[in-house]
Amino acid sequence: MDGDGFADLVVGVPLNSGMGILDGRVFVYSGADGNVLYDLHGGIDGGEFGSTVRGGADLDGDGRPDFLVGSFAPLFDGTVFAFSGATGAPITSWTGAPDDELAVDVTNAGVALAGDFDRDGVFDLLIGADDGSSGGRVHVLSGRTKKPLYELADAASGGFGSAVDGGGDANGDGFRDLLVGAPFAGSAGALFVYSGAGAPQLTALAVDRGDYRATHNLTILGARFAQGDQLQVKVGGVDATNVTVVDDATITATTGPGDPGPCDVTVHNTLGDGMLAGGFRRTPAVLLEGDWTPGGHVAVRHLYDPGDGVFSLFGVPPLCTIPWPPFLRDRNIDPFLILLLAPPGALPGDDYSITGDLPNDPSLSGATVLFQALIGPVFSGSGRNATWSNCASVTIQ
Repeated sequence: MDGDGFADLVVGVPLNSGMGILDGRVFVYSGADGNVLYDLHGGIDGGEFGSTVRGGADLDGDGRPDFLVGSFAPLFDGTVFAFSGATGAPITSWTGAPDDELAVDVTNAGVALAGDFDRDGVFDLLIGADDGSSGGRVHVLSGRTKKPLYELADAASGGFGSAVDGGGDANGDGFRDLLVGAPFAGSAGALFVYSGAGAPQLTALAVDRGDYRATHNLTILGARFAQGDQLQVKVGGVDATNVTVVDDATITATTGPGDPGPCDVTVHNTLGDGMLAGGFRRTPAVLLEGDWTPGGHVAVRHLYDPGDGVFSLFGVPPLCTIPWPPFLRDRNIDPFLILLLAPPGALPGDDYSITGDLPNDPSLSGATVLFQALIGPVFSGSGRNATWSNCASVTIQ
């Protein structure tokens, strides 16, 4: 901190009574010769300033590592102070809410200068808020703006957040990860390791299909949804509305009508993008699955409403647009061969797959095949009501 090339030391003395009773004190020592660089007093009775100390990263951009000090004050809600390593002057502070003991763990571990989670070039901060046996929280704060990035919480793990650290790269993705201790979880305590890669991660939708003509309320499941800013959700390339972050693993949003078939679901924030390819399927839909190589086992999957009929066909390009009144939408394959003709009510449930093996013929490699289906409850007569699905395309590898 004094720029002499030697690492220095921050020492907390929380039970010191100097300017008050148990107000606490912090010394910063030179690593080169042991001289005192800074001598800081808490000044609040019972505050135990110095109950937690951490350092090692530059928060104010002056090229010198700065340091953090935890205190019980005010009134045991807890405060974390950031001080300049170059001058010892205060940079900023964070105070907890009632019953939120912010970084006051006497094991000297409730705060940490961790990785650069928001990718702005400045190390960020972890501040534990140990609620005791009922659980706790970990606040992740931007080292540059000092504002919250996101919060981790676990109401069931006692002491969650009483110990935090930036850790190393546990999953090998190139980003430092987060360690959170919960010493009173279960009978022997627990350690949680969280990914420090801030981009959203999508895993599934609670309900992943619906009629293409309707508006749908979606529940998107994944991770790291509460991180970063400028949250945006797109379904099939169109912005969703009513986007709400329920927690770090759940988003709710509304999507309007769109073309039949699978569409990508994307969650974007300032830390990156996460996508679930084909995550929402607007019915009717044709999906291609399996190993599309010569000799591979494949499936053509049809999604429909119970009781619908399915007239499924396939062909080769060129892809075209052929109006087909009085049915809704257009047929896109000409010429075509019939793959399946099932009248309304002939197929069970709402999902039917045709499976088989491709010929083991190398000459098929590079060939593109198109699939489409006319799906609906009534195929003939004055009440005809059927819709052409998406046109699915695959190139045999």
